[in-house]
Amino acid sequence: MRVLIPFAVALALTLAAGVSALAQQASSLLCAVINVVECSAQGECQRSTIESANLPRFIRVNPAARSLASTGDDARTAPIQSVERVNDRLILQGGQQGRAWSATVADKTGQMSVAVVEDQTAFVVFGACTAAEPERR
Repeated sequence: MRVLIPFAVALALTLAAGVSALAQQASSLLCAVINVVECSAQGECQRSTIESANLPRFIRVNPAARSLASTGDDARTAPIQSVERVNDRLILQGGQQGRAWSATVADKTGQMSVAVVEDQTAFVVFGACTAAEPERR
């Protein structure tokens, strides 16, 4: 029951300009996906791998452009559609290809949690973000 997950899951995982301590340290963030859990509509959940969930290991977040981009040869991108700051956490939301995602990133620790939902399947993703150095071209 593995399905193609937009890498926006990761998130997921990311920030808008100037709204968190992490975002203030750098023009972009680098987020790493650490654990993935897949749940079915029947309530069965199991650990999954980054590869079987079709997620990139690392995601670069460009707050000014409100976008996510995978690193390496994969070259996937996704927009960040909503950014809100609540209780020292960054709340991010978006959607792509019929799936919705929501993410939180803790200001102080960089810990990230992401939920990606689609018809009959949900993925919960855990990871961490840190200030990233500018991309080299």
